[in-house]
Amino acid sequence: MPVSQLKILGRVFEAEIEGRIFQPSKRNKLILDLLQIGAVEQVEFNISGHFKVHVKGFALTHSGRFTYCEWASRQKEPK
Repeated sequence: MPVSQLKILGRVFEAEIEGRIFQPSKRNKLILDLLQIGAVEQVEFNISGHFKVHVKGFALTHSGRFTYCEWASRQKEPK
């Protein structure tokens, strides 16, 4: 998998850890490629309250999470 795709997986992983969903500024080819190979999935849900809000974004699949974590564990930490 190209490093550019792994970096996008990292951004999706960070969003997951922070308790949010990843919403790219635009639907670029990288996120569509990751969607096609099954590393991410499109998620959407409604938030009810005073106003109803419909939220769309991307989340990691198990495959994407394992792929990213394996790649990240092999990277050297900066000193």
